[in-house]
Amino acid sequence: MRAADIACVCQVPYVSSPFVPLGLRYSAFVPTDNSHRAYECLLWDSEVIDSRSEALILSNVTVVLSEWIPVGSNAISAIVDQIDGESHDFHGRAGTIFSAALDGRPESTVGQRKRTQSHLMLLDWGGVGQAVNLEGVLLRREEVGVKKVQHFGMHMNANGVVLYGLQLEGIQEREWDDVAPALLARAVKEMHADSSALLNDVIAKLQRDVLQCLFQGREMERVKYVWIGADAIEPRLPKASDYRDHGRYENELVQMVGEVQVALDLGQDDMLFVGSEGLLSVGHGARKSEAVVVNFLQLHAIDACVKKFFVRAR
Repeated sequence: MRAADIACVCQVPYVSSPFVPLGLRYSAFVPTDNSHRAYECLLWDSEVIDSRSEALILSNVTVVLSEWIPVGSNAISAIVDQIDGESHDFHGRAGTIFSAALDGRPESTVGQRKRTQSHLMLLDWGGVGQAVNLEGVLLRREEVGVKKVQHFGMHMNANGVVLYGLQLEGIQEREWDDVAPALLARAVKEMHADSSALLNDVIAKLQRDVLQCLFQGREMERVKYVWIGADAIEPRLPKASDYRDHGRYENELVQMVGEVQVALDLGQDDMLFVGSEGLLSVGHGARKSEAVVVNFLQLHAIDACVKKFFVRAR
């Protein structure tokens, strides 16, 4: 007898760069750019055969995940102090390695690298203990499964909201302007799990215990609300509501943001799709509403956590 793998999500190779919304930055820092590595996706194995039978194509995609965790000013100040104290470069290209694992033999002169660790680089912060922007990479002792270049931009706020942002440079055999929703949905699924592992190395044991209680021991599998931003969508239909056709178009929207609840036209060229698991904004003009979207993500993250708390408190 063996465990069924019918519910397993096949993995796809992709390359990403860290992304932090402009309204959350406190300086003119330039995040790491991995666009020159996009070609590597062509060289890596994939668990999915790209049949190129998709109905929609997205261009220049950014992905932002949002959640609420029990952190405050003291936790953020501790992270800043640890990184800034151990890194010689303020803008953090040296960075600091974090790990949730405890050292069982602190007196020993020999250390053993844990299976996963997180490398964080300080970008900037706003006020003392108010918010901090980071770049994060999840380090693995050995490469397991399908390869990927996964570089997170992280924003941690003293109100407990954490955002993880990625700019998609390439996925499988496709470039940044040829992203299929089915491939993107698989990549986002991995981002959920890996962002949880990244944060798990950063926060304190008390905070990990609270998350464990809140999610009943499945805190590493928690799902976050996602914002997918794209400059263009093909084919371009006259109205956003035209994509709710109860057919191929809507099916691919559901893969990305869950059940579509609202489809709005933002002016003549931009669109917004709000789903049960996230939202999709399309168009160059939609990027100008970034501040509104970020506020929505923060409120949704807090609301989701409050609902989870009352379910556990029954």
